[in-house]
Amino acid sequence: MPRHNCAVPDELHARFQTDMKRSVDLMARELNYQPVVFIRMLSDHGAVGAAKRLLGQAGYQYGFEKLFTSNRLDYSVEAFVILPWYQPLFTPSEIQTAEERLILVEFDVEAYLSRVRAPDWA
Repeated sequence: MPRHNCAVPDELHARFQTDMKRSVDLMARELNYQPVVFIRMLSDHGAVGAAKRLLGQAGYQYGFEKLFTSNRLDYSVEAFVILPWYQPLFTPSEIQTAEERLILVEFDVEAYLSRVRAPDWA
């Protein structure tokens, strides 16, 4: 039986999944980095489930550190979680965790959010 969250449309879950897979593809192409553990998490738990698991863990994960050193935190789960159109998928605490992780490494959250264009569907 499929799981349904009445408050969040399945389409939003699917769009987040697509964006996470696209991010993985960009990491491979642009950074020559295959986030193997994250890819497995996407397969096992879906993008939202994987993001929730990562946000529930203390500290930074290897993939976050790799994106930080590559100056591509915009590909991180945390950067996607704080996007206004994906916030309905997450709790306020999860969104705060994502934002705090980015701020702690001096990622300019306000500048990022001001330059990211909302997709047509949002």
